[in-house]
Amino acid sequence: MCFKAPVRLRMKEKILFIILILLIPFSSFAQENPNDSREEDSVATYGSVVDFNSRYVWRGIALSEGAVMQPSVSVSAFDFNFSVWSNFVLNNEVNQGKFNEVDLILSYSREWKKIIIEPTVQFYLYPNQEDSPTTGEISLKVSYPVGPIHVFTSHAFDIVKYRGSYFGDAGVSYEYEFHSELSMKTSLSLGWASSKFNDVYLGLPKSAFNVASGDLSLTYYLKKFLYICPHVGFSVLIDGELRHQVENPTIANLGLAVGIEF
Repeated sequence: MCFKAPVRLRMKEKILFIILILLIPFSSFAQENPNDSREEDSVATYGSVVDFNSRYVWRGIALSEGAVMQPSVSVSAFDFNFSVWSNFVLNNEVNQGKFNEVDLILSYSREWKKIIIEPTVQFYLYPNQEDSPTTGEISLKVSYPVGPIHVFTSHAFDIVKYRGSYFGDAGVSYEYEFHSELSMKTSLSLGWASSKFNDVYLGLPKSAFNVASGDLSLTYYLKKFLYICPHVGFSVLIDGELRHQVENPTIANLGLAVGIEF
């Protein structure tokens, strides 16, 4: 017990430091401009989010045994968005109290005849993980409104370390605004992958329909720039052979995000 207490204290200090760095500067800005509204014609917009999750789940695969914190910062201008996203391990497992992933993401969004087209370039960096080399993907997401819902599909191709690795999905999403401060979003999707992807990430060289997943979130603005977003998600590996490759083929994830944008 005497040796564990200092470690817990250091990790709490790290968590507090990350939250303060990401949120306090933007919060101060919001307080200094209480009468400002979000201007749609601004050249650039900025955001920062700290997202706490019970698990780190990626494309139906559990990448942590327990709780993680996932802070990110972003800037958007001229239909481009650049963000830096990271994963910080909270649970008592390998890399506890450390970052073990940092992603650099550049995306572009354009609407054409109601079709929303979003190409993205994403690089995955893995500090403190010697057996996980840096890699990168290009992807394309296309969505289209059908009545009150959006139908979407996305396709991601590894272009660096694991060429030939491909993951795609398709699904529907729905958003509803209760009032200006509170909104809801939900989605359902089905994902599939190439044999290279499943070999790299699940240890089985087989192309398959991998995963069915869904999520539900509520976003509530406490102030003009500050919001909280509780969310829940689930994923189920649906291929029988892939299910035998992991300990948790069915995963439920609970999370709470705190964000600022201006």
